[in-house]
Amino acid sequence: VPPFVIFHDATLMDMIDRMPLTHEQFSRVSGVGAQKLENYADDFLAIIRDFNDEDEVANKVDTVEETLNLFRCGMDAEAISSQRQLTLSTVYTHLARLIQQGQIQLSEVVNLSSEEIRTIENAILELGDEAVRLKPVYEYLDGYFNYETLRCVKASMDMA
Repeated sequence: VPPFVIFHDATLMDMIDRMPLTHEQFSRVSGVGAQKLENYADDFLAIIRDFNDEDEVANKVDTVEETLNLFRCGMDAEAISSQRQLTLSTVYTHLARLIQQGQIQLSEVVNLSSEEIRTIENAILELGDEAVRLKPVYEYLDGYFNYETLRCVKASMDMA
């Protein structure tokens, strides 16, 4: 059976972005409901685990943890980017993951009013599966918010 019969391309792309390793993480993938979680999670998680060797997964966790430690020391994304010699986009990807995991709050990362947050959330909800990728959200909002901000707001919506 072709993969898109089981999961839409947007769902598969979200799996690639998230690289879930547990049932709980898999359940947060866009397009995964209770039935698909029950029917397919074990098979997909096994493939993802095979794809990621343990050292690579550990390195991802370590680099996000290092970003968290610097953030908790009062450094902002730009300072972390400079100190760690990472792109700003990578640092915001780490911060978004930490927001999603509930380790930091959206308000600690981005300076947005509650109205701006609602605007972004409404756009993401309205776009549905298209919002798995940020470009449609960015275009829907006429480029008013940068990708980093959109990524963080989306992560706050995906919290468990």
